Amino acid sequence: MGCAPAESGEYRMLSARIAGELLAFVIFFMQSDGIASIVDLFGDCMADVGTALLDAVIEMSRGQNLQAVHGFCSEGSELDHLFQSAGFRP
Repeated sequence: MGCAPAESGEYRMLSARIAGELLAFVIFFMQSDGIASIVDLFGDCMADVGTALLDAVIEMSRGQNLQAVHGFCSEGSELDHLFQSAGFRP
């Protein structure tokens, strides 16, 4: 019995700050198979900076020639609207 090898890649983090104060952050995993996966997206000011953080992840993924960016959230959560405004589809 064998298992498929885990994909390798690199974790990255982006943060949004004003005058050094953390507003929000996103952590994502850039996989060797050409997919970036959002691991965590959190902050007190998501309505103000959440879409900008997602846009930055998308741009970084394009710069690395990745094929897709995946994000996960529960239906009806605050993140659902942010993902949709950044162009993510269910």
